[in-house]
Amino acid sequence: MLVGITLPFYAMHFSPKSLGPKVNLTDVVLLCASICGIAIAYIADTQLFKFMEKNESLKGRNLEAVPLLRTGLWKYSRHPNYFGEQLWWWSVAMCSLRMGQSWTMVGQLFNFLCMFHVKDLTEERIMKSDRKKIYEEYKRVTSGWVPLPPK
Repeated sequence: MLVGITLPFYAMHFSPKSLGPKVNLTDVVLLCASICGIAIAYIADTQLFKFMEKNESLKGRNLEAVPLLRTGLWKYSRHPNYFGEQLWWWSVAMCSLRMGQSWTMVGQLFNFLCMFHVKDLTEERIMKSDRKKIYEEYKRVTSGWVPLPPK
């Protein structure tokens, strides 16, 4: 899997069509999107880590844990960390595509399908837990992937 999703980097490095000094608006947009993807994934993962850390602390003091993270980026998306990671990878893949290396999209498509499956597995696990009812409400008002204002 790692080889497949890193193919765009290989293709860009060895591509006869380098971006060179002719940087255009598309290049700038892809660069901005990739930076935003990294930032979103980092912020979301940090928020999730702190949430889990706080819940462990609550459990350690025999207090009730918070059932769902619904603040920060998690207020706008049920999986903002996955969205950020995919934004990064699609930006890289699109840059590779711009260099005429369309075959590299296979790796990114595989990555996307795997991530989408992991998202589904995560939600299935939650729906089988004691948090099912609260998660159903969360699903009703919160975007599944792309961060959007709550309904």
